[in-house]
Amino acid sequence: KEDECLVTLSKSHKSKEDEWFIDECKKRFGVVHEIPTGSSLKLCKVAEGKADIYSRLGPTYQWDIAAGQAVAVAAGGVVSDLSGRPLRYEFKSSTKNPQFFCAGDNSFSWKDVFLKLV
Repeated sequence: KEDECLVTLSKSHKSKEDEWFIDECKKRFGVVHEIPTGSSLKLCKVAEGKADIYSRLGPTYQWDIAAGQAVAVAAGGVVSDLSGRPLRYEFKSSTKNPQFFCAGDNSFSWKDVFLKLV
């Protein structure tokens, strides 16, 4: 539905930034359904179409999301930093990801939602 948004987010790490994002979605869509999910499965929920978006506004490591990103992109979704650039990986286990989002509908300008944070 165009007047609602399904947002998947961490089961155990809901930040002030996550609350901000949910409030922004409520302004744009009216109804927001939160779907708490663990780890890389959040990106898979988006790939399945069971969530519209997952935003990660806190720290993660490459190995936290790389597999989920591959699934989401293969399903036609997008995973990018808040400026809209695709995430890239290095082979360093200590490298953290930037803040990012994963969306199933890459025609919607999600990066416009995040402009206040960039």
